[in-house]
Amino acid sequence: MANKDKYLKDYTMIHNIIIRTEKLDVYQKSCINNILSNEDNFKMSLNALAKRIPSSRDKCIKVINTLKELKIVSVNKVKTPNGDWDSNVYKVNLDELFKYLEVVFNKDNVVFNKDYLVFDKDNGSISEIPQVVVENDTKNTNKNTNIENKKENGTSIDKIINSYTQNEGLRNTLKEFLKMRKSIKKPMTDRAMTLLINKLDKLGANDNEKIEILNQSIFNSWQGVFELKNKEISKGKTIDISAYITK
Repeated sequence: MANKDKYLKDYTMIHNIIIRTEKLDVYQKSCINNILSNEDNFKMSLNALAKRIPSSRDKCIKVINTLKELKIVSVNKVKTPNGDWDSNVYKVNLDELFKYLEVVFNKDNVVFNKDYLVFDKDNGSISEIPQVVVENDTKNTNKNTNIENKKENGTSIDKIINSYTQNEGLRNTLKEFLKMRKSIKKPMTDRAMTLLINKLDKLGANDNEKIEILNQSIFNSWQGVFELKNKEISKGKTIDISAYITK
């Protein structure tokens, strides 16, 4: 048991974001992790690092040069006791690494990885590359807390909708649009809903027209909102939505 404890003490903590990010390839990740596993000022030859990655010497040089250009890794040449320049001291600049991965820490050490963006296309649709991912340094095993967090996350878009309009019909149609997006496995973020509402204001002259615009997208499973074709919706007037369902 004593030997087992001894081995368990020799490990390196690597943040999940470094492991999971798509911004670094497998060689870059392995290089960073191997450097982090060393003690400060640990001397290592290029050949030794290449074997650890593992990669060819030429591949290792390319990996190091790329990470140096990103200012993630620094390399300092050091002499051996014989005076040869065949060893290096490799260091990982964590500030530059997390800056490159677009990581932000809040006061509770929650990590926000901004790998994903949401933007508004010129044609009126909302394009989403998977949004901000939130990870905690420690796994939360409190089921009640997890449930409460889910409730809070689930009501954030409702708050945006409710603050946007007092019209119950428009509110309900916006929520139906949300359900449609989930059904096609394209759920919306708070940011995406805000962008959609802004676009809706530009396209719809009144609440009734906005409702019909949303209905058009719901029935056609469109991710965004678009101008009604040859339709004028006056206040209090409704139209048959089947008229603009894509055949």
